[in-house]
Amino acid sequence: MKKILYYNWCPFDDDENRGGGVTVYTRNLIKKIINDGKYECYFLYSGIDYDLSKNIKIEEYVNCFGNKCHSYRLINSPVVAPAFCNFYNINTVIQDRKILEVINKFISEKGPFDIIHFNNFEGLSLSVFDLKKYYPKTKIIFSMHNYYPLCPQVNLWKNENENCKDNHNCLDCVSCVPIKINTKDVKYLGEIAYYLRKIHISSKSKIWEKTFKAIRILGKIKYNLLPIKANKNKIKDSNYKWNDLKEIKKTEKIQQNLYNCFMEEFRTKLNLDVDRILAVSDRVKTIIINRGIKEEKVFVNYIGTKFGDSQLEHGKNLYKDGIFKIIYMGYARKDKGFYFLLDALDKVKPNLSSKIDLYFAVRTEDLYVLNRLKELGNKFHGIFFKNGYHHDELDFILKDIHLGVIPVLWEDNLPQVAIEMKSKGIPVLASNLGGASELSKSKFFQFKGGDINDFNKKLEIIIENDVMKDYWEKGLKLKDMDTHVRELYKIYEN
Repeated sequence: MKKILYYNWCPFDDDENRGGGVTVYTRNLIKKIINDGKYECYFLYSGIDYDLSKNIKIEEYVNCFGNKCHSYRLINSPVVAPAFCNFYNINTVIQDRKILEVINKFISEKGPFDIIHFNNFEGLSLSVFDLKKYYPKTKIIFSMHNYYPLCPQVNLWKNENENCKDNHNCLDCVSCVPIKINTKDVKYLGEIAYYLRKIHISSKSKIWEKTFKAIRILGKIKYNLLPIKANKNKIKDSNYKWNDLKEIKKTEKIQQNLYNCFMEEFRTKLNLDVDRILAVSDRVKTIIINRGIKEEKVFVNYIGTKFGDSQLEHGKNLYKDGIFKIIYMGYARKDKGFYFLLDALDKVKPNLSSKIDLYFAVRTEDLYVLNRLKELGNKFHGIFFKNGYHHDELDFILKDIHLGVIPVLWEDNLPQVAIEMKSKGIPVLASNLGGASELSKSKFFQFKGGDINDFNKKLEIIIENDVMKDYWEKGLKLKDMDTHVRELYKIYEN
């Protein structure tokens, strides 16, 4: 039987729910591959597990599919994951060769593999692409679920403030992440988590919670990876230091060159050592080609989802008149467009807002956010808030909703939440950034990202005119896992 190796930076059955939609997708993909029985399935992750030995090594662990999938983790990676935590350690991604040696030894023992499919690359060094030289017959596939090859903090989101259209030859990258994370702290947390799991203590347990609470109290972590109380002691004048601006400038130039080298090297490796690069939307394909990835290597491959099995291809809740119900589901983050949405809703005309109910399924206890929502409640017909949600609650949450909103301000590859809403018969008004707006070609359900006037113009058209059917007539059929995997097999085998 042919062998396939999948990679992601965290486990596909991670009990801390890290990795977002890519983790969910990887789990569903591996489940389908196992059930089909065409490939013997292997999985590897790296960048989050550390032990006291400090030796880079690969060890087997038990996953939710048991021996149906052979799962392994790379311990003590010099490249910590996710990429945000490794932002100021980017030289390791460029220079390290030890990870390649360890993975090469692993493949020589467990392989060779017919396919190696990277669903991510965080936690690895660029040397790993040299596997193609050792195993030229192995097909290397790289799925572009995020923009890591083009952006060392993965999402082309500049200074936590704006969509990054130009990094000015990587000069902007130097100051893009103002908080400098100490990778030693990340590894220290990884050690504790690793040993707790070794003795079968879950991240959901009280012991886990109390352990990390104790670390927080003891102040063992310098960076705010865990909530730490700020030091309220005043700094005495004698502790102030004068900085040499020339030295700072020199350091910035070194960092700029490193980021430039990282992106140039990554792009070169993708163009030379990868057989197929899979873009999860048309927009992603356009972006990566414009930034130097060879067009002939790139294929649009919309991901498969379990929601495709039971998708509705028509509106669930038809609207004629009465109260129009709108929902935002996801994160209370600027890049997701959450705060933009609050500002835009604040500008909705009173004659329109008076017949709108707003629903927010957002995990937050931020009083600023809750007060903003409360203020909107004074303007709209009604406002409802749920502190987060689980996938098994989707039918309940969406049962009366007329419209979902995806107002992202960054090039969000293809938000899982957009797929979920469309599959349940809820049309989506989406920003033109990223892939969410590709779920329908209707011009009424796409607005210019970050443009409040355009958002409110489209919202008014949707509510005041009978355009819902246009969304479904021009809608993209979601792929179920069967269809998606059949397409992957063609890519794997041709």
